[in-house]
Amino acid sequence: MNSRYRLILVPIILIVLGQSLAKIGASHIDLSNFSISQVFNIFIIVAFICLLARVFVWLVLMRTFDLAFIYPFISVSYILILIVSYLAFDEVVTVGKIAGSCLIASGVFCISLAGKHNKLKDRMNV
Repeated sequence: MNSRYRLILVPIILIVLGQSLAKIGASHIDLSNFSISQVFNIFIIVAFICLLARVFVWLVLMRTFDLAFIYPFISVSYILILIVSYLAFDEVVTVGKIAGSCLIASGVFCISLAGKHNKLKDRMNV
């Protein structure tokens, strides 16, 4: 796999990590005795750093690939969040959620093939 294509995984991982840390951080906020300092716990701070880093990686990807090609890959984060929410947070995973994740995965697969097809087509026209 080309390193440019591997870079597509980085914002996906950063999204999942950032959202998971934000979930943990949010569980440390006491709404009955809320203060703004509670928002600045280590989990939420690292979550913001992950999500900010994702923006910079995304900018590099947008210079490298067509937006219509790379954007659907972000939906892979839905699948990973589903897995993490089940394993780390004991959240309920329904058949509908699994079916939806399979649909997302098949759509991303089709788009990735279409992207490769377009690259081959471009090379043939050169």
